[in-house]
Amino acid sequence: MARSRDIQYVQYYTGGSAARQINYPEKKKPRPKPKAQSRKLPVLALDPVAILGTMVALVMLACMVIGFVQVNNANMQVELLQAQVAQLEAENTYL
Repeated sequence: MARSRDIQYVQYYTGGSAARQINYPEKKKPRPKPKAQSRKLPVLALDPVAILGTMVALVMLACMVIGFVQVNNANMQVELLQAQVAQLEAENTYL
């Protein structure tokens, strides 16, 4: 095997050893206009289980509202029948 040199000389540039060159500012080239890009529509990832759960919750809400309406109608009918019974009892007492 070849043996490398034990001493390696490093040669650095020294500031006063050569004439300095003038750096002229570069002319700026106009940038090319960016190409028109088509906008991509955002993709929404929908979970079928979440959609199904939401739909079930909405159906249950609708059933609950319908139930409250039916209970309210039944209470109104009970009040009407109680008023009719009271009227019939008053008429029966009079007779």
